[in-house]
Amino acid sequence: MIELNGTLINKTEVDGRELDSSGGNILAVAPGFLLSYRNIMFKGGVKFPVSVNLNGNQNSPEPELVLGFEFHL
Repeated sequence: MIELNGTLINKTEVDGRELDSSGGNILAVAPGFLLSYRNIMFKGGVKFPVSVNLNGNQNSPEPELVLGFEFHL
């Protein structure tokens, strides 16, 4: 499966003033897998930022490894 993820980040406020180097938005593509057997599910994938629009001087996000496990009663 392939997911498209978006993150919107508000500017940080300190003493009522917004910091210029905070906030922005990130759009990422996350190809992944899903395996299930009866009531057990394993999920995983890698999240790659494809569009990064951060305010001011901030470090760009790096790819993330995402793993999950679910057990349904």
